Amino acid sequence: MTMKKIQTCFRLPFLVLGLLSGFLVSCHDQLKEEVFSFVGATNYWKTEADATAGVLGAYESFLSSDYFGRFYFELTEMPADFTTINRNDTYQQLDRWDLLANHPFILQCWNIMYQQISRANGVIQNVPNITMDATKQKSIIAEAKFIRAFDFFNIVRLWGAAPMPLKVVEGVSTNQLPRSSVDSLYLQIEKDLKEAEVDLPVTRTGAEVGRVTSGAAKTLLAWVYLTQKKWTLASAKAQEVIASNQYRLLPKFDDVFSVSNKNNAETIFSIQFDGTTRGHALSSYSNFGGTNNPYCFQGVNVYSVDPKSDIWTKWDVNEYRRNYTVYSSVRGKNGNTITVDANFPSFGKYRCPAEIGINNSFINPPVLRYPDALLIFAEAEAQAKGSPTAAAYDAINQVRRRAYNLPSNTPDATVDLKNLSLQEFTDAVIQERGYEFVMECHRIYDLLRTGTFKTKIQAIGKSAPRGNLYPIPQSELDANTRIGINGQNPGY
Repeated sequence: MTMKKIQTCFRLPFLVLGLLSGFLVSCHDQLKEEVFSFVGATNYWKTEADATAGVLGAYESFLSSDYFGRFYFELTEMPADFTTINRNDTYQQLDRWDLLANHPFILQCWNIMYQQISRANGVIQNVPNITMDATKQKSIIAEAKFIRAFDFFNIVRLWGAAPMPLKVVEGVSTNQLPRSSVDSLYLQIEKDLKEAEVDLPVTRTGAEVGRVTSGAAKTLLAWVYLTQKKWTLASAKAQEVIASNQYRLLPKFDDVFSVSNKNNAETIFSIQFDGTTRGHALSSYSNFGGTNNPYCFQGVNVYSVDPKSDIWTKWDVNEYRRNYTVYSSVRGKNGNTITVDANFPSFGKYRCPAEIGINNSFINPPVLRYPDALLIFAEAEAQAKGSPTAAAYDAINQVRRRAYNLPSNTPDATVDLKNLSLQEFTDAVIQERGYEFVMECHRIYDLLRTGTFKTKIQAIGKSAPRGNLYPIPQSELDANTRIGINGQNPGY
């Protein structure tokens, strides 16, 4: 199954449905539900093909430039401590964590997440009424629940309490929903994922490769538990993923991100780009040196390593993973060495030599990888047991060994952690997560859940005068009287 064929599977049903009604959500009508017939349940949701087209339409939102195509990375990577920005003030407001509620990137991400939730709601609401194969029906509904849970999980971590639409209301605007509490959102996220893990398949084959599996639902649920400090539940759920033997660490770190090795044995869920019909900006935006850079179409250096951050000042320069992930010089296509501006070192993780434009990278951005399960288990197991156990050490040490290009399952005293207190071990896991998941939209969430977001970024010189969460977009406050100006997050 080629990536082009996978892309087409995601793309064509979406285009057909979009032509039926015009699917875009207005920037000034934030939570107006898309009617996913987009013509009505009585004349659309009739066949198994309709159900499949509906769920693929929900996946399509991931490919938008407002989501994994670009802006989600700007929302999650720019404010964190590893990244700095060599661009104009619109970008630098995020870097400084000094932004207002009318910032355009906030609105774009808010819109795309709620657009995707609406599409998932259409599937969840209408597919049960279709006469079709029962197993496939349950699986499609479960996919939509995973997608909805993923969006709500992002929303609750970035904005806190937020509207929680759970159904499609045809012809009626739902932009008057109040903010549901953080606890209510987490209860719904857990409910969706618990139901999804039961009905999703263990593996995907053929045209379905790239769609979510039960392992993806379990891993995301483990992350949800970890974020809420439900240590025992997080440990047990991550252990289910590990024990399933469906995933493994690849021997070499760079093999995970190879454009010729997509959907590999380490990948639990990733976003499917082909680089022609749809691509993303990560490769050209992360690198330097224009068209001479061998890793991308044109290195434009939008996302840069903050030279004051731990990944530049403290990360072991002898580590294989480090030297693949970040760099200060590279041999150019013309054979000459490109020396990167010392104030803006480059990220090298997303290497796409055959990219055909700065927005056409076809590396699949990972959402969940096997190291997620290992490191969630390590942290949660230690917290649940009150001290790091042998199993917790083994989980983190597997990741560390692979980082040094060593066999992941063979103990090695030169890199293995041991004899740490609970706090020391927890700090080590957070650091390992930071190094392992550079530019994978994890770091800000780790800083937020550990309560270290503001102190970390202020420690490297970012002013960070705003609150601990993103502001609700201004146009949402203007349109939604159930929230209103008094419902804004602190600091704005």
